[in-house]
Amino acid sequence: MSIKLKYTDNGTGVIFYGNSKVTGEEIIKANLEVFSSKEKAMKYKYGIVDFSSVVELIITDSEMNFIVKQNEEAAKITPGGVIAVIGEKDDVFGIGQMWKAYVAAINWETSVFNSKNKAEEWVKERVKVKFGIDLTFL
Repeated sequence: MSIKLKYTDNGTGVIFYGNSKVTGEEIIKANLEVFSSKEKAMKYKYGIVDFSSVVELIITDSEMNFIVKQNEEAAKITPGGVIAVIGEKDDVFGIGQMWKAYVAAINWETSVFNSKNKAEEWVKERVKVKFGIDLTFL
């Protein structure tokens, strides 16, 4: 699988690391793993989808719709979550922007970046303001 998961900050965050070529199916599977335990998921305050190393992102319309439905359900468990997507390639960044538009109505604060540093700064600032937590990403 081209996605690796890292649970950070004592279980308050999840980072999705994409590498090379990522498909919608892989994103769906990663989401299923991240939200397989409701008790664990209830601690999440932020997520970072780090696709800065992704050179090809292939998602069908039906996969995007399914991912959005997964996110709608996840937001019920993690209300107010802060989610950053990083896409350095133009098409990856564009798909991230499209996803952001699809999830605009759910109870998450989302943003898309073309720089990992900017995304991490934004997540740290928003989580500190919303939840009073200083992040380390460790």
